[in-house]
Amino acid sequence: MAVPTIFNQIIKSLRLAIQSFPDKRTGKNLTYTIEDIVLSAFSVFFTQSPSFLAHQRTMKKTNGKSNAETLFKIEKIPTDNHIRDILDNVHPDRLFSVFDTIFEMFKKNGYFNSFRGFNQNLLVALDGTRYFHPKQSIARIVL
Repeated sequence: MAVPTIFNQIIKSLRLAIQSFPDKRTGKNLTYTIEDIVLSAFSVFFTQSPSFLAHQRTMKKTNGKSNAETLFKIEKIPTDNHIRDILDNVHPDRLFSVFDTIFEMFKKNGYFNSFRGFNQNLLVALDGTRYFHPKQSIARIVL
């Protein structure tokens, strides 16, 4: 499966999950769709810029289109503060289905094969400060 196809499937899965997001806004506070807000937040991981909005505006000015428009099909880019205001109260479990979809796609296409170790266990890096248990020095996840 080609990388663009996988990326598009990930975005499709994310769009599906977004449909379950609560939207507390009312009245004239509906300038941006909840989909544009969530996709803008997600797309920050792909630009790795200190100011997502500034980076997208510069890209649009220079190239006529931004990554937000071409990759994520975002119609209107909200500000960082607006994104935080809307998404801060959304529980992360609303995105678990997206991670499950990504995991299954990667597994199906063999992307994890080079990360297999002894007995074909999948090696996963975890943050030791959060997952360390004093009575169990090695965490094992079988996937």
